[in-house]
Amino acid sequence: MNALTPAMPAFSLPGDLEPTAKAVLGTLGSARAVRYFKDVAVAHELLETLVWAATRASSPDNSQPWEFVIVTDETVKKGAAAAVSSFLETVAKMEPPLDDVRSRTRSGAVHLIEHLAEVPALIFVCGRDSYPASAPEEKYLWGALHAAAQNMVVAGRAMQLSVVLTMLHIAAPGKLRTLLNLPSDVRIGAVMAVGHPARPFGLVNRRPIAEVIHYDQW
Repeated sequence: MNALTPAMPAFSLPGDLEPTAKAVLGTLGSARAVRYFKDVAVAHELLETLVWAATRASSPDNSQPWEFVIVTDETVKKGAAAAVSSFLETVAKMEPPLDDVRSRTRSGAVHLIEHLAEVPALIFVCGRDSYPASAPEEKYLWGALHAAAQNMVVAGRAMQLSVVLTMLHIAAPGKLRTLLNLPSDVRIGAVMAVGHPARPFGLVNRRPIAEVIHYDQW
């Protein structure tokens, strides 16, 4: 198997699945967050395809509260990187990783923050707290934005792009709002780091489904 080809999930699939279904599940099962990127620009058409995929997500009453800011300008990326650099202090105060997997994840996260200005593209997943119209509740906004962000992750994997979902914006929401010239009623839900991966994809590391399934009751 090529290192960039979707791998099959590490559990037994039903034997009668169509090839398309197997390909989709393989993509889901190997959409590992690769936080190391090649120094290669991402084509404009691919970035827009990621947004198309994001907007296929579900939202309450099809309200579609999302908006997206795609950043490829070097100056804006440097500004964003500087704004969230304080997140490194937060990471430094965390408890030590419990195992090798978490250690690799932590190292990758630190690398991403330190090199954020060099990431080929950043996509800010934003939206307005507008549902229900008569009395908006923020929880509906976050549900829609995070569903859109996850769609981007999977679509990116299908296109051989690494799309890393981050919450870096919580380190400096005010600075980012100013940098991006966001309207006052627009919120940031996630920051996606996008690029061609410099390391191979692999199966995501997750708990066996037998540990998380409860039929009918807990």
